[in-house]
Amino acid sequence: GADGAPSIAEQARLQLLARYPALDAFALASSTTRDPVAATDELTAAVGAWIAELLWIMAPPDGLSPGRLLGEVARERRHLFQSAGLFERLPWVVEW
Repeated sequence: GADGAPSIAEQARLQLLARYPALDAFALASSTTRDPVAATDELTAAVGAWIAELLWIMAPPDGLSPGRLLGEVARERRHLFQSAGLFERLPWVVEW
């Protein structure tokens, strides 16, 4: 919901791309999308790094903590994310 969030997310992704090649499938500047080809742990590490980078750069809206924001947006799919180990790769404790 923040102004400029897509461009900031894209810059964060580009900074991480050399270390996490799985992020190549998530280019925000392109209208072409494709499924990432990566092992689950590689994809989880890549997405976790991207989320962490983005939330370090941009503070969550309304003074929410990153852990609280993640809890709100991931609640419905939390079992999927937990089984992949995403929350353990983040520098914050997710607040449910």
